[in-house]
Amino acid sequence: ARALSMLVRRGFGRSRFLRRGLTRSLSTAAEYLESLVKVNYETSVDRSGLRDNEGPFDSVNLLLEALGRPQEALSVVHVVGSKGKGGTSSILSGILSRSGLRVGTYTSPHVVSLGERVLIDGEDCEDGRLLEHFRDHEAEVLKVQGQTGWRLSHFEALTALSLKYFADRQVDLAVVEAGLGGVKDATNVFSNARGLRLVVVTPLELEHTDVLGERLEDIVAAKVGVVKRGTPLVVANQSSKALENLVAEEANSLGCGRVMRTSVECQVAYHHRDDDSGRRDYSFAVRGSPSSRRELRQARLPKFVVDNASTALVAAEFLASGFGIDIRDEDVEGALRDHQLPGRFQILPGRGGGAIVLDGAHTPKSA
Repeated sequence: ARALSMLVRRGFGRSRFLRRGLTRSLSTAAEYLESLVKVNYETSVDRSGLRDNEGPFDSVNLLLEALGRPQEALSVVHVVGSKGKGGTSSILSGILSRSGLRVGTYTSPHVVSLGERVLIDGEDCEDGRLLEHFRDHEAEVLKVQGQTGWRLSHFEALTALSLKYFADRQVDLAVVEAGLGGVKDATNVFSNARGLRLVVVTPLELEHTDVLGERLEDIVAAKVGVVKRGTPLVVANQSSKALENLVAEEANSLGCGRVMRTSVECQVAYHHRDDDSGRRDYSFAVRGSPSSRRELRQARLPKFVVDNASTALVAAEFLASGFGIDIRDEDVEGALRDHQLPGRFQILPGRGGGAIVLDGAHTPKSA
């Protein structure tokens, strides 16, 4: 998905409109944001700045301060991991939104429109609305660029402005997907005392080793390091029990409030239907849930979606009690049936009855 996104955005180039005083003529949110930054690690080959930062980044904290600390007004689920972050975030948001919460979702990257990254109750932010939001806060962004010598990056600016967008619209919960890593990521701006309700760790593997480190232990430390003392954590099924234990040990060393393992908390069963459709009936059983078994009938779900759904369901059931909501079977079913992320094993019809698969897997195992 990142590669697809880069192909789209490279057409915009590195705008110099700002210095010419022509920002008001820019017609899309993506163009406008590009005009306010010089650094964009998503389109840059050189990412040494990410590796060398001590994090959390001073730039994003300065912008959040200028915006009135919107992150402190939010209840947050912070989602980190190597793969499955976007899918898990989407399913979790879908379940909770259908259960009655107003849910903001911050994810990356986008494929066509920047609004794909900023959603409320599953709906992309309209480009015109996002553009207006950027224009409203141009002064704060330029102030921080002046303070930092234009070091505020594209992702840092978008992260802070998105959190402000959610705070202004008074979402009940923000599901925030980390960008690259965790500890040094621009999304690592939440504290347990200010609304960090849960950290979710999706499957981990070696990735972005030039920034995160070349050992699996480095990846675990970079991701799980977003945990704050007392923060509960859900860890997805990992490639091995040893890796799952490593995640739990790292979380406990940071004073994690509680570790919930999807492998223990959620059991999945299914059986094939007696036809040629290839569909299955699924059953998700979450330990300790008021409705212990969730049924999904006549569905065709790839294994990675089942894994993401299991983790999302454990997280949703944990959060439900804190918000005083009940999760119905139809909430889970609706979230799973409507779940589709652009560029993540997206199947399009091809000529002659064939199919085209769009997928932006960034690791060999994902591919």
